[in-house]
Amino acid sequence: MIRKTTLTLSAAALAVAMAVPSAWAESNGSDDNGNWRLGRIEPAVAERIKSQLEGEGYTVRRIKRDDGLIEVYAMKDGQRFELYLDENLQITNRKTDD
Repeated sequence: MIRKTTLTLSAAALAVAMAVPSAWAESNGSDDNGNWRLGRIEPAVAERIKSQLEGEGYTVRRIKRDDGLIEVYAMKDGQRFELYLDENLQITNRKTDD
């Protein structure tokens, strides 16, 4: 009886553990294929970027890699921006949507 209960609880725990990352990705901007929009950027780095830019007044919409740089789509004061960051997370180029 104990063995069967343990096995059932383990299966339930595994099912929950597998569902959590999918739900997390969907709530944090996944595309239609379930791929996280941050691409190959480490989540901790993405959080640092987001925190840094929010401190400067931006609202971050999307972060991705593009041609060796990190490309960030953001809003500030009602205007859309494309920000390009280098490996040191410094803004190297800034474009506005005219």
